[in-house]
Amino acid sequence: MELVRSSKFLIGFGLVCLLLNLTLLPIVFTSAVAGAIDDNFATYPLDTICGQDGDCDSVEKSWATSVSTRDYYAWNLTNADQVLENQIPPEYERKGPYTYQITSHKTLLNHDAGKGELTYNVVNSFECSSESKNSCDEQLTQLNIQFRPQIIGATGSAINGIMDLTRIGFASGMMDQDLNTTQAGIATADHITSMTSTIGGAGFGSYGYTALGAAEAAGEVSV
Repeated sequence: MELVRSSKFLIGFGLVCLLLNLTLLPIVFTSAVAGAIDDNFATYPLDTICGQDGDCDSVEKSWATSVSTRDYYAWNLTNADQVLENQIPPEYERKGPYTYQITSHKTLLNHDAGKGELTYNVVNSFECSSESKNSCDEQLTQLNIQFRPQIIGATGSAINGIMDLTRIGFASGMMDQDLNTTQAGIATADHITSMTSTIGGAGFGSYGYTALGAAEAAGEVSV
């Protein structure tokens, strides 16, 4: 009888363990894991930027400057002349990969401990990686999708004059867009405003023309 009772006890104990394993224990452990993840990641941005001590008078070097690589691909137009002259469908070929090394420089602007907010900006610089399978200087041909409709609409005997005005209007619109919507553009616009306030519009124009000539002579740009 003792053996039977012992067997029944062991069977019952085994069933209880099985039920706990199937119902209660997964809930307990799942909740514990989720809680641990929440606790660890609640201050993750602050820890990453300012360190474990949370002192934002200085930032972590690994956060301030980081380097990564990224592959880019592009579609190259192979029959540009025929498309422009005869308005035939464009033909494309996929080019790449072009591997770039991206260096990110981050600057902490403000830390509001009360609101739990961090404000910072990021400036990315791109440089062709030495491990790129293709040269990043490879020339690619594409249609200017934004500019093409304006060309199509510029018809008649005044086509040349209209084209000049169209180019000016398009360039002006794109500059206005870029100088007001990107970090680099906004910084450039502020610099232009500061320079023109200091030396005047004519002076800045002369300065810009001289700088452009020097850059073209050095082979940095082509106009």
